[in-house]
Amino acid sequence: MANREAKDKRFMAIVVNCGVKKTPDVSADRSHRRLVTMEANRPCARPSHRSLDKIAPIGSRKTSLGTQLTNKSETCALFYISPRSASIHPFMAHLHENIDFTVALFVVQDRKVLVILHRKLSKWLPLGGHIELDEDPEQAALREAREESGLEIELLGERPPTTEPGTRALIAPRFLDIHRIHDTHEHIGMIYFARPISGSLTLAVEEHRDIRWCSPEALEELDPPMSGAVKWYCLKAIEEVSSKSAGTTPLGGHS
Repeated sequence: MANREAKDKRFMAIVVNCGVKKTPDVSADRSHRRLVTMEANRPCARPSHRSLDKIAPIGSRKTSLGTQLTNKSETCALFYISPRSASIHPFMAHLHENIDFTVALFVVQDRKVLVILHRKLSKWLPLGGHIELDEDPEQAALREAREESGLEIELLGERPPTTEPGTRALIAPRFLDIHRIHDTHEHIGMIYFARPISGSLTLAVEEHRDIRWCSPEALEELDPPMSGAVKWYCLKAIEEVSSKSAGTTPLGGHS
């Protein structure tokens, strides 16, 4: 396959001829590369948001290169990456250069909170992830919960009665924070409390080493220890959600 490179000050791109059926090898830096399909006659340079047809992580369970290129004969594919971000933090696929928006989901049932052991970061965390460019925060939260746990969840919070043509009210996150990923990149986290409504708890083995329901006492015994900030949100979620919900048996998993 004939590829040609196009570079500017911030982004490195590889343009792929979609007329070729063979899938190119994109294993290098695949956690950072993101697939963008564009109109074939667009200039091969950094795309504007208006030119994007789809953007998603390559190699994730959500999207793969093969599925993106299916029936896309009128488009070309462009991989782009911030070289600075790639060299500093190899585990996070970022959408923006300086700040990304994310969701964190503290799902509670029977006075236990659902936590995962992140495979690459080796940290106990809540469910969550990036808000994709074609999502609102609620959509991202429900998607991440489904993908990372197999559960359908209900977000808890206030939705103002202001939905009308052209406007859709969203459930407000319980908290917001901003946390540093590396020296030049931060995440604004939209922190939701939630409860499960259906599904069977499933470990996302490509991303996580473990998934479990934890009581307040079990949070203190996690190995490696959970960070103080995450533990505070866990305990706050257990306190608030348990006061609103009748206790039932968790949907699968172990404590």
